[in-house]
Order: sequence, then structure tokens, then C-alpha cells
Amino acid sequence: MKIRKMMDCDYPKVDKMMNDLHLLHVKGCPEFHKDTEHIYSEQAYIELLQNNQNICLIAEEKNIVVGFCFASIKQIQNACMIEQQIGYIESLYVIPECRKNGFGKELLQYVEKTLAGLDIQYLNLVVWDFNKKAIEFYENMRFVSQRHMYTKKI
Repeated sequence: MKIRKMMDCDYPKVDKMMNDLHLLHVKGCPEFHKDTEHIYSEQAYIELLQNNQNICLIAEEKNIVVGFCFASIKQIQNACMIEQQIGYIESLYVIPECRKNGFGKELLQYVEKTLAGLDIQYLNLVVWDFNKKAIEFYENMRFVSQRHMYTKKI
């Protein structure tokens, strides 16, 4: 198992996995998610990699890409909140046949170590209620729920 930084040449593999992840959202919550050919254009992907506020990682097994993680560093500046930087998991995905083998854990731990090295104390993320496997994974990784977002169709 190897965790490394994403490169420009990873785009086709990451694009495929991003689409697979997005289809899970389209199926799980079709009232909010629509099918699309690409989540990021190749140019947008390259810009993500070049932004020093992003942590873009690949998980490999025997030189085969099996997962990825996009994380970012956000600055909290709000009159009623403590000003600080936080880490934020934008997307994390491991191909189905490689799940339960530690790839997701290794990706998250790499992000956590990177953030800790920058004196960032918190890592946040959002997960949809339909994604029970992801919720279980994040809870096993010691994430705790802090707030709830409710939706009502009117």
C-alpha cells in the first residue's frame, strides 16, 4: 500500500472514481444530485492540485490506483466563531473491491498528519444519511457528529 500526492497524469483514474462516487449520490439522493459526465474538467482538476490549500492524495496497491482523497484547508472567520484554520474532507473514495483493507484509513491518517504539522486541530466533513457505510467508516475513525442539516420538501 502506498499513499502519494496526486499528479496531473492521474486525472483519468481520479475522474473515473469521482464519477463512481457521484453516481452513488445520484442513486441515493436523486432529488439533489444529477448525473454528469465529469465532476471536474481536467483543467479544474489541475487547478485543485496547484492550490496549496488542498491536500490531494492517491492510494495505490502494486502501482494500481485504488482510491483518492481531496482535502482542503479552510479559514474560519466569523463574528460568532473562533477564528482558526480547519481541515475539510471534500471527497474520499476507495474502489469497492479494495474496501476494508485500510486504504481509506491510510488516506485519512495522511491528511491528519499533514494538518497536525500545520497546527490545524480539526478535520471536518459532510456525509449524506443514505451513505451508511461511509458513516460507519468515519465513526470508526473517531469522527463525531456535531450538527444536523434537515431538509423539508414544500
